Amino acid sequence: MRLPLALTLVCGSAIAVSTACGSEGGGDPATPSPSSSSSSSSSSSSSSSGGDAEGGTTASDASADGSQGDGALPSTIPSGPWAAINLATTPAYSVSLAARDYPVFVPNPSHHEYRATGGWDGGPVARIYPPTVDQSACGLGGWDNLWRNGTLAIRKLNVRFELLLGPTLVQNWTGQDWKFFIAHTSPTLMAGGDPGGGERPMANFAFHSTGTLGWAVGAGTVKNFNRSPPNAPAYSPVDTADFFMGTTNRTLNGKPVVGPNTWVSVEIEIIAEATTEAPNGRIRSVLRKRDGAVLTDLAIPWTYDSNWTLGDYIATVQLIGGYWNDATNAAAPDNYYEIADRITFAANRPGLLGPREGFVQ
Repeated sequence: MRLPLALTLVCGSAIAVSTACGSEGGGDPATPSPSSSSSSSSSSSSSSSGGDAEGGTTASDASADGSQGDGALPSTIPSGPWAAINLATTPAYSVSLAARDYPVFVPNPSHHEYRATGGWDGGPVARIYPPTVDQSACGLGGWDNLWRNGTLAIRKLNVRFELLLGPTLVQNWTGQDWKFFIAHTSPTLMAGGDPGGGERPMANFAFHSTGTLGWAVGAGTVKNFNRSPPNAPAYSPVDTADFFMGTTNRTLNGKPVVGPNTWVSVEIEIIAEATTEAPNGRIRSVLRKRDGAVLTDLAIPWTYDSNWTLGDYIATVQLIGGYWNDATNAAAPDNYYEIADRITFAANRPGLLGPREGFVQ
């Protein structure tokens, strides 16, 4: 279901332990209005205001590891507050959580904490406690108006972040569909942060079995879970899914299962036009562990849903953290997920970003 764009939740401060907005009704969440993070940290540690967690206000995020990324990137990727992003002038930019200015969408009864330490690099994290009601959302977003009111024609977008699932999140969720990443496109360029009328490239978690979630990429709700031909649409993961999150580190039918408290680098690549590298467009996710192991490199063509046509423009990333069709989580102090500092966006750049410098040990 397409989001009801007319319904917008405006949150207050995103920092407080129990920050919450009004509950959203059925269907997908309203397009969130960014509520930037600005109040005091819920962590006992302090962080610098503005700039970069690793080196003060003028440091920048180094480019992707050259052995992993294949995009033509600058030697450094600028890093700073969400308010400063401009992919027209700076085609690759990392939003620093340490700047305390990033959009948060946490309808009641989910909530968000900013923590000044705890990331894989010792930097800040956004900790999100999921909703305990069905048909709700929680996460970081909306990352609105990336296309600058239709003046920037984005037909390829890479988004990179690091993700950790808390100790009991997987075992507490038995729902069928967790739309973790949602972008919005438009068939035409026009004014507005998210004018609607286009498609929704996604990445999803879905329930496989008790204590195991499968990962998929999707053209909207038409999802695929594995690289095995013919990549037929699947609406729930099977044992041949490419990659799983679970309650312990193990394998399932030879495929990796990553347990809790494990940092994973996630890169989403969206190509909404025909290119030499992707003649039918592409929706791709590449997930890596810190030892460099590729957990999945899963891609489908933009036209995976036969109703989709090439040529859309990418306007916004609605949510990182997503929409829960069936949120049956128990409210518990260890039922959460975390996103690390520096969420990177790159517009119309070739190839992949690769993991953030220092992530692969």
